[in-house]
Amino acid sequence: MQAKVFPTPPRLFAGCSLSIAVASRDLDASSEVLLQAKIEVLLTSYCDENPVWSFYDKTWN
Repeated sequence: MQAKVFPTPPRLFAGCSLSIAVASRDLDASSEVLLQAKIEVLLTSYCDENPVWSFYDKTWN
């Protein structure tokens, strides 16, 4: 399982937070790891595009 941690794009969540991007096939395992670590998941969102790329593409100049 691989994951990317990045600042949450403002269009997904208005606030200062981190996002974790995982492949849909790893979602159940990722959720279990977060639950065991007592990390609260505020929002789950399915993205057709790569959220890491779409966020950084707009912020890096």
